[in-house]
Amino acid sequence: MATLVLAYEDCVRKYTRGALFFCLTIWQTLEALTKRRAQFLENDIWRQIVTGSNFNSPLDEVYQMIAGIPAILEQAVALSSISDQGIFLKESAAVTRSILAMIKSIEFWHDEFWKASPTPRAWSVPSCAANPANVDLSNRIFSFCFEFESLNVAVPVVMCWSVAAQLYSNVIQIHDLVQARLGRHITLKYLLAQGDTTVVDAASLLEASSQNTPLFTADKDCSIQDIQAKGTRMARHICQSLEYFHRIEMGTYGSHATTYPSWSARQYFRLHPGHEREMLWLKNTHKMHGPGTRWGLSMMTFANIVEPLGGLSK
Repeated sequence: MATLVLAYEDCVRKYTRGALFFCLTIWQTLEALTKRRAQFLENDIWRQIVTGSNFNSPLDEVYQMIAGIPAILEQAVALSSISDQGIFLKESAAVTRSILAMIKSIEFWHDEFWKASPTPRAWSVPSCAANPANVDLSNRIFSFCFEFESLNVAVPVVMCWSVAAQLYSNVIQIHDLVQARLGRHITLKYLLAQGDTTVVDAASLLEASSQNTPLFTADKDCSIQDIQAKGTRMARHICQSLEYFHRIEMGTYGSHATTYPSWSARQYFRLHPGHEREMLWLKNTHKMHGPGTRWGLSMMTFANIVEPLGGLSK
């Protein structure tokens, strides 16, 4: 429901019938991301609907870029049902490569967007909001928060962080699933080496070609520890952006814009051990308070992912 409100408010800003169709793509993309299922309309059909509508804002670009990700996540969910060991390893490697390629494409867009401005898009400032999880004020979880150039910058940037956090989480889950199936420790390099490394995921190729975004291949020197560090950094960045969105002047649009980012960070901290403090902090955001901010608005949210891929738990 919150996604529909966010889409509606964005449509009001554009005042066009074509914008309504694009807002529907926002709604179905967020639903598909959180449910890890391919969208009910293929991406090329959505593009035919919105073609010629001049959707070239940063947020529009981000949503068109990530539209193919739910289909890849659906493939990740299906991995645990593959009984043949050889096929399982090849498919796990293929899905992992597709996810890492998508992450690289998102990073490329993010970096180019950052470079396009002569002034910083965002910078850190001391946090003024109090969270009940910070029992010891001398050891706050997030002492600094992000200040953004504008709300129009904050929304697409944090969306990139949020999708990246979800994708990093899925790489970690696939790695854990393969380790459990093999019954031994493996490196990410070993996983990526399985199967045909020349295969390019069709969904990623479609997204890259439609956006004129370079299609990247996975970094063979990247370790699972690197993935964990990057995923944690993205999830923490999301938390550090929430104070900006909850400023009074951002209205309900700012609060609604945090629906998927908050969900993404929550899933990351829930599904991977060692982030108990961050998880407690997120659970208490509705109780936060601070000068010039408004928290605790009653809003719909997305359901939690019940368990990691394959039902593994640590």
